[in-house]
Amino acid sequence: MTVARQPGLRAPVPLTAAHANEGLRGLTIKDVNKTFSVTRTSTLSALSGINMAIAPGSVVAVLGPSGCGKTTLLEIVCGLQLPDAGGKIELGGLDVTGRRGHFAYMPQRDALLPWRTALDNAVLGLELKGIVRKEARSQAQELFRIFNLAEFTHYYPKQLSIGMRQRVALLRTFLFPSTFMLLDEPFASLDAITRMNVHLWLLEMWERLERTVMLVTHDIDEAIFLADRVIVLSTHPGAIVLDIEVPLRRPRTLEATTTEAFLGAKRRLLDALGQQVRAFLPTD
Repeated sequence: MTVARQPGLRAPVPLTAAHANEGLRGLTIKDVNKTFSVTRTSTLSALSGINMAIAPGSVVAVLGPSGCGKTTLLEIVCGLQLPDAGGKIELGGLDVTGRRGHFAYMPQRDALLPWRTALDNAVLGLELKGIVRKEARSQAQELFRIFNLAEFTHYYPKQLSIGMRQRVALLRTFLFPSTFMLLDEPFASLDAITRMNVHLWLLEMWERLERTVMLVTHDIDEAIFLADRVIVLSTHPGAIVLDIEVPLRRPRTLEATTTEAFLGAKRRLLDALGQQVRAFLPTD
């Protein structure tokens, strides 16, 4: 569920040199609940009792049925929404509840602006932080080379493939001055072959550029292949029903997807998700 930014959220805080490395100090989500008013007399509980800690430099994937509050959770973490009273988001020990500007957030769609080139789309976050475009472009050029997009800096979004657009959007996320990335189903629109290639590429970038990642996905295989831990949320209200360590070594290869360790983790996740689906099936 996505809603407009709520009144009362605290203003963004400029990132200091210390804040720039907060992602390397880990995230703690404490007692997060979220209730929405539907009508004057009714409410909808979207999240219930969410508590989790994400270790520095790790990748954590969040799975769950549609409508279980996964996107709402990301928006609370990055300060676009407030949790109900008592909930708290801490980054590196700093209370960032309701504060924007501490996380690099990639929403479900690439959201590239059609009138800006790939390079100028990538530096948009830096410009919003007050960095002049010339300097922002200079910072981005090296990442375009690392991301194998150097020859496409002056292309417009309509001239790029879907896979390239996603890479530009991810590059923009990597450029944001935070080492903690929030990714909301970033590969859902890709075909299976392109998704596989982007997975391998993302893992390489994660290892080279040192990021902590919280990833929301509907894809069980994607969650296991990319993450160190996978967390399953129940149907609404979203509550944690399973939290497992992924029993795969890094660096990951495609061969890992055929191992018994991978398949065993998949069975556990399928069982947990299946229980949530069965709970809402009609009974005689």
